[in-house]
Amino acid sequence: MKNPTVTILFITLVFLALLQSCSSKKSEIDQNPEVIKIDVDEKNRGALIVSLEDIIPLETSQNCLLGFVSKARYFDNHFYILDNYRSETFFVFGEKGDFITKTIKGKGPGEVADPFAFTIIKEDSVIFVYDQRKRTNHIYDLNLNHLRFKRLPDDYILDIDYINRDTFLVFHNAVNTNPQGVVRFIPYTLYMKGFTKKKHLGILLSNNKTVQSLYSPVSIHNNGVFFVAPWNYNVYQLVDGEERVRYSLDFGKYQFTSKELETLATPDLWYHIKEGSRGGLPYSVFKTDDFLVIITRIGDKILTYFWSNDSKKIFCLNDCMDSNLIPDCKIWGVKPDGTFYGMVDPAQLIKYQQSSGLHDGIKASEDDNPYVVFFKVVEP
Repeated sequence: MKNPTVTILFITLVFLALLQSCSSKKSEIDQNPEVIKIDVDEKNRGALIVSLEDIIPLETSQNCLLGFVSKARYFDNHFYILDNYRSETFFVFGEKGDFITKTIKGKGPGEVADPFAFTIIKEDSVIFVYDQRKRTNHIYDLNLNHLRFKRLPDDYILDIDYINRDTFLVFHNAVNTNPQGVVRFIPYTLYMKGFTKKKHLGILLSNNKTVQSLYSPVSIHNNGVFFVAPWNYNVYQLVDGEERVRYSLDFGKYQFTSKELETLATPDLWYHIKEGSRGGLPYSVFKTDDFLVIITRIGDKILTYFWSNDSKKIFCLNDCMDSNLIPDCKIWGVKPDGTFYGMVDPAQLIKYQQSSGLHDGIKASEDDNPYVVFFKVVEP
């Protein structure tokens, strides 16, 4: 018969070893984030190899005009697009860009007054559409047949990302007041158990700064959750329900100092960004097997950087746009096979057609809805 004392000791040692392994992993990420240096003015960094796979026109009619794209996802051969600014409507388009359906604006059953965010639950083939005015998640099937709704906390939610069966990562404007009465804002919270339990992540905005809107601030790849937060240069990774600094961005002379980020008011920060002396604060992140993609702004220029996981080199997608390898587009997501998808305004598509002489079979008009582009990227 086995000695029970020896068995208990063995189990205890295994548990301690696993605990130490997890702690080491956390410590390594926290203490040694990978620093990514980006020289905005570099002229000889080399161009990515870009393969433009497809350009798809989204149907344009009075019933499906997109005034402003605030979030877009491609799933199950459909395009799911939210305009939370002008039409305040959530749209569904087919694989060829044909309009399928949209939410109905109103206060009745299944109607949405102010759709402000959405996420897709892939395992269940359902969509959560968050109604900011009603503080409610409307739950639809993939064809927008209304299934049910659920009341949510009163935090001002900007975006929702589904993590797993029990957890959502919510980007919002939650208030934190310390014992001295100083108010700061918390941009990220984990909601669990049907939104009945929450856990704030330990990211606080400095100097009473409010949360600014970010586009695609969260990227989920191979069960890894990566995200960026307002007014800092970190790319975080969610590890065991905690935020860890996985990457630290260094934009050299364009980077705000820690003191500037702490003391300057939001209008002053934006002044320096718009006039081009500072910037680089990320507002979108995408993770693939090959690249970490960061989208930022300096001056009036939106810059999209690809950092190679392999060579650790930096590439700028804007160089490919300037060389007419791809139209000037905004990335919205990545398919499981690594294909990126984005949207291009019709005016930019026409400019690309005229400059490159390519894809002139598409009869684009500046009054059209945006066009969806699919493209693949390879390091040279």
